Amino acid sequence: MQGLNLTHPKNNTNMKPEKIQNFFKNKVIVIIGAAGGIGRTLLTECSKYTDKLVITGRNIDKLKSIAKELNISNIIQLDISDINQIPSAVDEIEQNVGPIDISFNFSGYDVFKKISDISSGEIINTCRINFEGPMFYTQYLIKKYMTREKGIIANVNAFSNGLVPFPFYSIDSASRAGVANYFRALRRELHVDYPDIRLISFSPPITDTATERSRISSRVWELEKMKFHSPESVVLKIMKGIVNNKNEIMNLDEKLLQIAEQISPKISDLTFFNKFIRLSKKILSK
Repeated sequence: MQGLNLTHPKNNTNMKPEKIQNFFKNKVIVIIGAAGGIGRTLLTECSKYTDKLVITGRNIDKLKSIAKELNISNIIQLDISDINQIPSAVDEIEQNVGPIDISFNFSGYDVFKKISDISSGEIINTCRINFEGPMFYTQYLIKKYMTREKGIIANVNAFSNGLVPFPFYSIDSASRAGVANYFRALRRELHVDYPDIRLISFSPPITDTATERSRISSRVWELEKMKFHSPESVVLKIMKGIVNNKNEIMNLDEKLLQIAEQISPKISDLTFFNKFIRLSKKILSK
């Protein structure tokens, strides 16, 4: 069984390949939003470790195409922004595939705009996809986890896992922070009685995917000369963090920005945001 190159010097890890493979082997793994970007790369990797992989998303035709390519048989259509679909989708997975061991959520709705240009529809969609849906999904799945006293839910977040508010991403930043704090609250609530129920937030770095490159915000990152990370390295960081029992996973530069923000927002303004705001205004004015 051949997976990610876990010992390559660029990966900066001494983790043996068997450690990740054994952790994910034969697990019932659900990936929401598996059709593109990081989710697609994680899906490809997990397909090497288990045949109990379930892919979900809104576009059933795209999911079928991916499933055929990777020889995956379990497909469930789920629009996480519609909370009425969540109970039946989760129940169908558990009845047909088995009790869910690990659930990843890669769905997201990004709005990079001046506050005056954001529509009411964009606010509603952001809240439903980034905030309401993940909260309801987590609550429903945790009830099942509590009967088994174990399980993992990993939610892909953004911007230092909600700890650093980003201008021009005001709605997105607020919704991501909401879910991040929801996870923090639930960890405190559950850790005594249910120590093996894990809630993980992951803030991916700027990732070199077609989705990311198509966004207008990518022009800001390019002007900032920010590094675009490969999807494979990002997936490795997620999987390694889960195996190493991390609750919140983020890159060093995000941690440093978080520390600067906590000490004083003026420090994060001087070190990062003043330039970010200037470049964003330039891009958004075109």
